[in-house]
Amino acid sequence: MGFGVPLGAWFRTDLKDYLSDLLLDSSARYTPFLSAPYVHRLVRRHQAGEANSGLQLWSILCFELWLRSLPDWKQRAVHAPVPVMS
Repeated sequence: MGFGVPLGAWFRTDLKDYLSDLLLDSSARYTPFLSAPYVHRLVRRHQAGEANSGLQLWSILCFELWLRSLPDWKQRAVHAPVPVMS
């Protein structure tokens, strides 16, 4: 049987600074793929207790960490032309 993880509470307490440091940073790597203003609003509303966006924030946080683990891939994906098959 699975168990719930209190992501919502953690992102307001113990992981608040970690989440903010990664997702609100101007060099965040998710920005070519996701709207930075939307993510910033999501983080701020969640941390203010106006919404419970723990699962969404968890997904975005994992995406950001994955992109950071593949820095070369991000550059190629954004800047390299897509090969055309003939």
